[in-house]
Amino acid sequence: WGAQWAVAYFTTYMVVMSFVLLSVFVAVLMESFEDVREQSQLTVGGNVIKAFALEWGIWDPTGTHFVPVKGLARLLATLEPPLVPPEVSYSREAMEQLLAAIRVPVRNGRVHYVEVLLSLVEQ
Repeated sequence: WGAQWAVAYFTTYMVVMSFVLLSVFVAVLMESFEDVREQSQLTVGGNVIKAFALEWGIWDPTGTHFVPVKGLARLLATLEPPLVPPEVSYSREAMEQLLAAIRVPVRNGRVHYVEVLLSLVEQ
C-alpha cells in the first residue's frame, strides 16, 4: 500500500507544482507586457529626454547636474513640446505660469536636473 500511495502523491505533487510554476511564469510575463505598454503610452519618450539632457549640458558644462535658477527660464525657452507648452518660447506670461507650476526646490540658488525633468514630465 505505501508504495502505491507514494507514487500517487508524487505524481499529484508534480502536476500541481508544474501548474503553480507555470502560473507564476505567466504572471511575470503579463506584468512585463503591462510595463512595456505603459511606457509606450508616455507622452515623453527617450528622444525628448535626450534633447532635454543636451540642452541641460549647455547650461551645465561641468556636469554638476545643477544650473542657476536665474538661467532656468532661458533653458526652458529652448525646449520643445511635450516638455513645455509651445507658447513658452515667445510668451513671457506663459513662461511665468510654467515656472510657477513646476515647483522645483531651489538649493543655494540652483535647481537639480532630475527634479526639473520630473516636474516637466508631470505637467
